[in-house]
Amino acid sequence: MIPWLFLVHGDRDVPVPIEEGQTFHAALREAVPGQVVHPEIPGAQHAFEIFPSLRTTFVIHGVERFLAWVYSCHPMQMGQPGREAAVG
Repeated sequence: MIPWLFLVHGDRDVPVPIEEGQTFHAALREAVPGQVVHPEIPGAQHAFEIFPSLRTTFVIHGVERFLAWVYSCHPMQMGQPGREAAVG
């Protein structure tokens, strides 16, 4: 099983412009179909998560939900109560 990939990118990133992230994401999607998630964070700069903010809090919650969903899809978890694979 190929691991899921979660790429977070700010749309105001200067060192790594958003277009580079989009190109990287497209290349990964071709190599690993269905296994790459790429949220683009409006107004976020490079390394925006270093400083606590409301934006950072929401991204942390998104990462937690993503990881919980990936964990719920793990074959060892299938068939156990409360392990539905749904993100919504």
